[in-house]
Amino acid sequence: MCLQALSALAMTRMYYDGSMDDRSALIEEQRILDKSQGFLKKRQIIAALMEMKIGGMKGTPIALPRGTQRNALKRLVSQTPRAAAKEQLLEAKVEMLASLRSGESKLRSEADDRKGEIERIAAVSRTARTLLTDGTDCWLIDDRND
Repeated sequence: MCLQALSALAMTRMYYDGSMDDRSALIEEQRILDKSQGFLKKRQIIAALMEMKIGGMKGTPIALPRGTQRNALKRLVSQTPRAAAKEQLLEAKVEMLASLRSGESKLRSEADDRKGEIERIAAVSRTARTLLTDGTDCWLIDDRND
């Protein structure tokens, strides 16, 4: 609504000034864009502050943006608490996926180790020989041949 009012004001001003050329229209359009950007920044600040106050009144924790950026206040203004919560959720999801992948690789390596041990036991059992005796004579018999 504010943008429409600014646009109508600009068109009225250009009409009464008699300067309806392209250059004036571009200048007015740029002024409107600058004012609208300022309006949006102020709206973001107010929305973030109101959401924090409402969250404080409800007794629920507010998700504030984390990060290593220098100006935390600027990030707080540019990022709503809801967006910060989404970002934290995404970070937690990435950490969980990384731990899941490391757990899977650890399980695979342990399974490969167990498989190697089983193959070694099977190889030993294939090469085992039985010693038979009747008290006076001894015979060695291959288990896999009999």
